[in-house]
Amino acid sequence: MCSSDLKLGHLGTVSASPWVWLVAPNSPIKTPQDALAMNREIMWSATGPADGLGDGAAFTCEALKMKCKVVMGYGGSNQAALAVTKGEMDSIYVSDTSANNYVKSGQNRAIASIARKRSRFFPDTPTIFEAVKLDAEQAWLFDFRANIEDLGRILVVPPNMSASRLKFMQEAVRKALTDPEVIEIGRAH
Repeated sequence: MCSSDLKLGHLGTVSASPWVWLVAPNSPIKTPQDALAMNREIMWSATGPADGLGDGAAFTCEALKMKCKVVMGYGGSNQAALAVTKGEMDSIYVSDTSANNYVKSGQNRAIASIARKRSRFFPDTPTIFEAVKLDAEQAWLFDFRANIEDLGRILVVPPNMSASRLKFMQEAVRKALTDPEVIEIGRAH
C-alpha cells in the first residue's frame, strides 16, 4: 500500500489563534523595533526545532532579518516562558491562548501579534504589520506563517479507521468542544 493511500481521519480543530511575541515584564524590548535596533543576538526559548515556539521564532527572525539564536531544550512552553521571565532568554513565540496565561500572571509582556489580526486577549498590542514597516517579501512571509497557524490545533486519528468508529469519535469531540462548561473552563485558563 502506498503511503498516499493512507488518509488520516479528521476529528476537528480545537484552536486557531494568532501567535504572539512575548518578552519579560522588565525587558528593554518594548516593541519589535527595539529588538531590531539591538546590537546583539535576540535569544528565543523553545522546546524543539519544529514545536511552534522554535520554528515560529526562527521564522520571525528570518522574516525580520534579525540576529537571533533559538535555544531549544526547554521541557514545554511553561519552562520556556519562565526562562524569559528570569532573563535567561529575551523572547518567546507562543499561541495567544498561552500568552494570555503568561501575561495575566505578570510573568511576560506581549509586544506583537504575529499576524494581520490582533489577539482577542491583547487588543491594544499591535500586529507585526502595524509595529514594523515590512517590505513585500516580509509581509508575504508573515502572511504565509499566519495562514499555517490559522489551521489551528487539528485533531486526527490513525489512517483507515472504520467509518463507524470515526463518526463516534467525531461526535464525542463535537460534544466536548461545544459543551458550555468545557468552554468556560477553557476561557478561565
